[in-house]
Amino acid sequence: MADGLTVALATTAISTSLGAFYQIMPPIAEVRTKSDSDPTFRANVRVSEALAAFIALGVGGSISALTGNNVPLALSAVFAAAMIGFYEYTLRTDRLMEAV
Repeated sequence: MADGLTVALATTAISTSLGAFYQIMPPIAEVRTKSDSDPTFRANVRVSEALAAFIALGVGGSISALTGNNVPLALSAVFAAAMIGFYEYTLRTDRLMEAV
């Protein structure tokens, strides 16, 4: 069972990762509607993905380096990969909910 410090650090890493993606990325509805017609918008989404992932991994890595616990970095990496996967899937899919 995880101790309280590990849970607190993991929660901090996840919430910071969520904040990075929320602040930097455009709304998913906007990505879905604009992705077909605007190649510049698609490029901007990809740059935003890279920046948000960099912030998420940087915070998770910093917390992991300070504490010697790899859980925050691992959770930040998994969260960033999931968010990037979801945005990329949305960019490539015309009808998001019908494809599922």
